Amino acid sequence: MKLRRLIACLSLLLIAGVPHLRADDCQYRVGLSLKLLDLPPWSFTTYGEFRKTDSHTLHDGMAFWEKLQFDYFTNLTLCVNYTYVDVETTSAKSGLTRWQSTHRAEFEANPHWHVATNVTFRIRNRYEHRWVEVRGTNDRTRHRPELVFETSHLGPLTSIFVNDEVFYDWNLRRPTENRFTPLGLEWRLSKQVSLRTYYFWDHFRSGSQWNDMHVFYTVFDVSLK
Repeated sequence: MKLRRLIACLSLLLIAGVPHLRADDCQYRVGLSLKLLDLPPWSFTTYGEFRKTDSHTLHDGMAFWEKLQFDYFTNLTLCVNYTYVDVETTSAKSGLTRWQSTHRAEFEANPHWHVATNVTFRIRNRYEHRWVEVRGTNDRTRHRPELVFETSHLGPLTSIFVNDEVFYDWNLRRPTENRFTPLGLEWRLSKQVSLRTYYFWDHFRSGSQWNDMHVFYTVFDVSLK
């Protein structure tokens, strides 16, 4: 019965979201997350990812970040991060291709609650102070509500999740991006290794136009402690 309800909820989310998922480009991301320190309430994680894009104006890229996490409160997680992003872009006017780097100082306050048996609701709230090569600095916030359904008796599959993230640029005073994840899966491969696979539809503003892209994500999470 619980499994049927879970499938019904996920089906409704997919039916609501899929008709709007239109995009001309696809991107594939592979990431590796390493938890180097785990001394409750503190933990430290480093992460790296590579991106491959099937696009004429958006190309390959990479990202790296370091995260210090504080888990002292029952329903609140605090994080301080540094992120470096390097992406290949092509100018629509000149046709020239170049790499553009971004440095980000990030602060997170993420509440989370168990709302039902095996169901968790959480929100990632992130403030980013960004320095973008050539463009200068700007401030951005990101808000991602998420539902996580823990699974049992499904082998290595440990949870199913859905989320929707909104980006707001405080310099431009407007939303600039929306990422909708209709389906994500988390797998336990061993005691120290888990795998997350998910898809999100990326609706983002570039100049005066809105663009759409399908993104397929694979992330390996490894705990070294």
